[in-house]
Amino acid sequence: MKNMRRWIACLAVVLLCMQPAMADEGMWLMHRLAEIYPQMKARGLKIKDKEIYNEKSAALADAGGAVDGPAAWERAA
Repeated sequence: MKNMRRWIACLAVVLLCMQPAMADEGMWLMHRLAEIYPQMKARGLKIKDKEIYNEKSAALADAGGAVDGPAAWERAA
């Protein structure tokens, strides 16, 4: 009986802590930049949209890279 109460209490805590998360930041698609850019600008973004992504020249989006593990920079050197 005591064990069952403990499980029910743990389940209640887990269920209460599981609230829907709002994901308004993070990864977004480059072709949607025109839609998202005004919101980003309103929140304080100080660079132009062409500095984020530009098909014709290098931009901030080109700076990202995949890292495989915590010491990937050591293997790349």
